[in-house]
Amino acid sequence: MRGRRILSVVILLSIVLIGSGVFALGVVDVAKIPVLNSVISGVQPMSPGGESVFVNPSKVVDGSLRPGQKFTVHVNVSTVTNLFTWQVRMSWNKTVLALNKITAGEFLLRTTSANKTAAYQLGFTINSTDNANGVSMFAESILDSSVGATGVSGSGRLASIEFQVVGNGKTVLNITMTETFLIDSAGTTIQPTKTNGWFNNIPGDTNYSGKVDGTDLSAIGLAWLSSPGKITWNPGCDFDNSGKVDGSDLSYLGLYWLKKYW
Repeated sequence: MRGRRILSVVILLSIVLIGSGVFALGVVDVAKIPVLNSVISGVQPMSPGGESVFVNPSKVVDGSLRPGQKFTVHVNVSTVTNLFTWQVRMSWNKTVLALNKITAGEFLLRTTSANKTAAYQLGFTINSTDNANGVSMFAESILDSSVGATGVSGSGRLASIEFQVVGNGKTVLNITMTETFLIDSAGTTIQPTKTNGWFNNIPGDTNYSGKVDGTDLSAIGLAWLSSPGKITWNPGCDFDNSGKVDGSDLSYLGLYWLKKYW
């Protein structure tokens, strides 16, 4: 039964590969291919057992990253057992970032399968990216229909994502849990926990004025040590999205003091 289920995954991947196309928008050149939603049809998700999917580094706060420049974050997995297929959906603020390229990570390439993975065969990670709406869904699977085929266990990198800065501002790199999952070699779906990413290329600027000055220092002073729910809370002062206005935010203001962003 398990062999048939694994074979169905491989057949689905083959169909996907045949029907693949290319998504292009400006500098973007990523493959637009339907993702493996149907793989989990009829399978009941299991509760998280310590498995986690997270963005690394979790925070990119850098006032030197101007429109047109690029940076890379990774989507990693931790403490997973027998991982055979994964899918991740990520969204971001389309006025700040555009996804430029997705590259498969090393984690599933640890497989003993002679066919390795879909990304190994294709040369790119199966994905559908829509920069007009700031969203991408991407997936990867081992290719192995042999009886007793197994997945990969442990922690590692699922994919690397290169973003291009298109505007000034900040955004969460949000992993959507309803469309993010892990599947083992028996076809069982496991819903992991998650840690989102964060991007900010205007640290120190509390009010989007384009300049870091005394107005911003005053705002931090008035919001000092506040957190969401407090009357003094000002999310514009929380440059690193920590949920608190503290010494880290004051340090960013000092680092970019009198910086003009536009």
